[in-house]
Parts: sequence; structure tokens; C-alpha cells
Amino acid sequence: MTKKRKLGSTSYETSNFPIENIPNGLINDEVQCTPKRVPETPPHLPKLPIMIGAIGTCGRGKTNAGVNYINENIAHGSFTETYIFSPTYDSNSSLQQIPVKPENVYKNMNTCMADIMDVETKIIKLKQDYDFEKKYKKAYLKFIKNGSLNQLKHDEVSMLVLENYRLPMDLPWPSPVIFIDDMVNTAIMKDGKDNAFVNLCLRHRHVGQIGVSIFGCFQTFKNGLPKPIRKNLSGIITFGTCNTDEIKEIWTECASHVSYPTFKNIFAEATDGKHDFLFINKNESDLSRQFWINFDKRFIVNINEEKRKALNDI
Repeated sequence: MTKKRKLGSTSYETSNFPIENIPNGLINDEVQCTPKRVPETPPHLPKLPIMIGAIGTCGRGKTNAGVNYINENIAHGSFTETYIFSPTYDSNSSLQQIPVKPENVYKNMNTCMADIMDVETKIIKLKQDYDFEKKYKKAYLKFIKNGSLNQLKHDEVSMLVLENYRLPMDLPWPSPVIFIDDMVNTAIMKDGKDNAFVNLCLRHRHVGQIGVSIFGCFQTFKNGLPKPIRKNLSGIITFGTCNTDEIKEIWTECASHVSYPTFKNIFAEATDGKHDFLFINKNESDLSRQFWINFDKRFIVNINEEKRKALNDI
């Protein structure tokens, strides 16, 4: 005979093993701390910062999906600074639709590792500029209110003098994004502890104390992405394919909270259209709503039922 055990809001079948409470046992409650500031994201878009890998063969629409996603975030003010890595940028009219400063476009495959480090330096400076402007505005308003420098601290006076008493600027909270396209077989796509891009991906949520989002286009999943990057993806876009090994690899590493038969059905339905894709949004805390069709529909999955099916298959 089996018993129903209730844990939180989840009920599931257990064996006849007896369970007892441990006196003064430690419950794994959420650690209470000050939430990290993150960019404001519209409710119809995934939370930021995010690292998305778009997987598909040439011509399926990976770059197009990236351009649409980044431009939508820019339109809502969710991305404030863009960096593009692509040796084919000059001939890619789709990629050129992303608003970007000329100095933030990196096209030289031979200098890409140094360029990644250059971008990280720029991201750190974004936060430094934001912090400086916040302090400057505070000093400026104190000066205007008092009508003199008498009530200001020495460093506040120095800021005002060095900036020639200019009006303060209202800088948005920095939210940078990096777009990676056509960078296969370059140094940044190779495994290794000294790879600056891999290290950036591992720390992407904390870079410069603000984090950076990354959108990369790749032709294959397991063979096309270094393992540390694959393991840290928070969003996966995959287009239709009959490569069952590729489908199973994506399920194993990114979607094993549902059974494999369910994932195959979700994958087939999401990629039914010529340029449609399945988006696995791992930044969504509700596991039942992690599977999207493009960026405008999503499946509702019974996770408890999927857990039961998967355990019964073992």
C-alpha cells in the first residue's frame, strides 16, 4: 500500500518507508537578503539578465529571432547598450537593424578574445558612469537648494567644479546585451579555462555589478557550444530538426523536468512552421510555463504528472 505525502503544495506517491521529523531539523527555506537589482522587463519577455543560445542550421532564422528579441527589449528600455560580434556584419542587413554604436561592433575574428575583454571593460564603465552621475546629481541638487557650496562635502564640491556645474543627466540603470553571430571556429568558441568568453558567460549575471545578457547563434548544440556555456544557458532557442541525437541532448541538459516523450511532442508542435522555434525559458521560475512557441505562446505542462511518468519509467 502506498501513502500520500504532502510537501508544500505538492502531493505525490511514496513507498511504505516510514518518515519521521528530525528534532530542530533545518528546513531549506529561501535565504532572506536584499534582492539584486535587475533591469525592468515587460511581462511578455523573459527576465533579465539572460543568456540565450539559438540552435539551428543555416537559414532557419536564428539571426532573425535574435534581432527581433533584442529590438523588442530595446524598444521597452530593457536593453540600454548593445555589442555585436560578427565577421559578416557588413553583409548582414538583418543584423544591421539593431541600434548599436559603431565602436561596439566587432568584426575581426582574429582579435575576438581581446575584444571580449574590451567589452567587459566597457560594461564596468557603464556602472561607474551610472554611480558617478547619481552622486553628481545629489551634489548638484544640494548646491541648488542651499544656493552655495557651504553645505557640501569636499568631494561633492570637486565634482561640481570638474563638471563645470552642468545639469545632471538621468542615466537609466545599465542593461547591456552581447550578440554573437557567425563566430564558429573562432577562439571564443573553444573550450579552456583561459577563454575570456567562456569566463564571461559563467559570470554574466554579475559582470560589472549589473550583469550582461548574451544572445548567441550556433548551428549545433553539444558539438557547437563549449560545455560550460551549454550548462549556463538560461534560454534555449531550437528550430525544427530530424536529428534525434540533437533533440535528446537538448532534453537531457535543458528540459529533463518533463519526460522525453512529452518533450518530443512539445518540440514537434513548437517547430511545426518553417521558421518557428521552441524557446525554453529557464529564467521562468514556474516550470510548467518554461516552454514557449516563438516569443508569443507557451505550453502549460503538468509538472507533477511529468515527474510521476519519469519516475515510473526508471
